[in-house]
Amino acid sequence: VHSGSGRLRETVLDMNERPPERYRWSQICLHWLIVACVMLQYATSGAIGRTHHVSPFGLPPDPWDLLLHTIHNRLGLLILAILAIRVALRLRYGKPRWSFPVPRWKQRLAASVHAAFYVILASQVVTGAIASYVWWPISIVHRWLFIALLCAIALHLAGVVASLLLSWRETIWRITGIDVLRKAGSERQQPGPAE
Repeated sequence: VHSGSGRLRETVLDMNERPPERYRWSQICLHWLIVACVMLQYATSGAIGRTHHVSPFGLPPDPWDLLLHTIHNRLGLLILAILAIRVALRLRYGKPRWSFPVPRWKQRLAASVHAAFYVILASQVVTGAIASYVWWPISIVHRWLFIALLCAIALHLAGVVASLLLSWRETIWRITGIDVLRKAGSERQQPGPAE
C-alpha cells in the first residue's frame, strides 16, 4: 500500500479478516495504569513543595499536604515497579506489527521516543525518592525531568495523532484492544427479514 493515503490503508482492513496485531491485554492495562498514575503524580506534586518549604521556618506542614506527599511518593514507587514489568513484557513479547509497511525512520523515531519516555520516567522516580528520603537538593533535577517528561508526553501524543490519521481503526485496536468497527460490520452483514 502506498504511504500517501490513510483512507486507502483503512480499506486494507476488511471486516471479515482477522484483526491486525495489538498489544497484549497485560501491556494495554499497564500502559493505562501508568497514565493514571502519572496524572495523579502531577495532581499531588504541589504538596511536595508546600511540605518542604515550611520546614525551615519551624512551621508544621499541613496534614492534607502530608497525605498528598505520601501518596505522591508511594505512586512514584508503584510507577517504577509497573515500568519494570512493562519493560519485561516488551522484551518478552515485543510490539505488534502494523498491517502496512512503516518506513524505517518512523520506526526508529517511535522507538527512540518510547525509550526516552521510559528513561525519563524511571529517572524521575529515582530522583524523587532520593529527594524525599536522602538528599533534597536533587529535587532540582527532579523538576527538570518533569519538563522533559512533558516533552516526551507531547511527542508521544503527536505520534498517536499521526497514527490515528494513518489508520484510526488499527491504532485504537492496538492501544485499547477495542475493534470499533467489527460489531458495526457484523450487524451490517446480518441478513434482513425474509420477504
